[in-house]
Formats: sequence, structure tokens, C-alpha cells
Amino acid sequence: MNLKRLLGAEHGWGAAMGTVLLLGAGLFILLLSVGELQEASRLKPEERGCAAWLADPSGAKWVTLVGCKLDVSNATVRTTRDLTEHFIPLFTGDVPPTPPRAVVLTLEPEPKTLTGYAEKVDGQLVLQHGKPPPRLNVLLGLVMGLVAVALAVRSMFLRYLIDRDSAL
Repeated sequence: MNLKRLLGAEHGWGAAMGTVLLLGAGLFILLLSVGELQEASRLKPEERGCAAWLADPSGAKWVTLVGCKLDVSNATVRTTRDLTEHFIPLFTGDVPPTPPRAVVLTLEPEPKTLTGYAEKVDGQLVLQHGKPPPRLNVLLGLVMGLVAVALAVRSMFLRYLIDRDSAL
């Protein structure tokens, strides 16, 4: 069995390159999806203390942070065309920074429990409150990767069968 013939080079190099590209793209998509599979398969978020998470944010991305205090005085807002994002820094000290007078009413002194998905955005660690892990993206990536690899393998298998039958 000739590898060129198995990949489809006898029908032109376009067939061979198509098979190789389809196989490579399928394996690449599968590799990316499998990397996120562990996080997407979690049933509950990992519970961590806010101070411990701020010191070492590695590990689980879907977390429940306990004992966080919000620094509303240093909050920033970024508005795009259809989305308004509020960035509120977390701190773990006993005494919060002194907020401006207008914010005193909204700053609650007791610690909060935050649940969300943590990821790096523009070099900063951002916790998107209330966001679960991207399960649908991982599932679609797995399906697309498996379909691409299956089509490439099917094409090579059919070429093998044709080559085997023609040799008889």
C-alpha cells in the first residue's frame, strides 16, 4: 500500500492535501476541546477563599470565592456598542479603602461570596460573576473535531478498499 495513493495523490495532489488538511484540522480542534473538557465537565464550581485565589489564581476557572470584599471606590466601567462591563477590584484586607461619599451607600461591609468563570482578559485576571464554564463550545469542538477526523479516515479507508479490490 502506497501512502501517496492512500492519501489520494493518484486523483491529484489536491485530494491528498485536502485529506491531510482535514485530518490536521480535526486533530487540532480535538486537542483544543479536550484541553477544556475537565473544566466543562465540573458539576459544581471549586470553592476557594478570596485571599488564596488572589494569591494563586491557577487551577479551576469556575470558582466560588468566599470572603471577598468589593472595592467599589476603584470600580471602572467599559462600554462597547452593546455591552457595559463593570470592573470592581477585590481586596482581602480588613479595612477597605475609603470610598467617595456617593459610593458609601452601595458598599456593604460584610464579605461576599462570588461565583463565576475566571479568565485572563487583556493581561488581567477577570472573574465574570454568574458565568458558568463554556460547555457548549467544548461539546461543539469535540463533535466538529471527531467529524473531521472521521471524514478523513473514511476517505483513506475507501481508497484502501478500492486499491485492495483493484489488486485482485
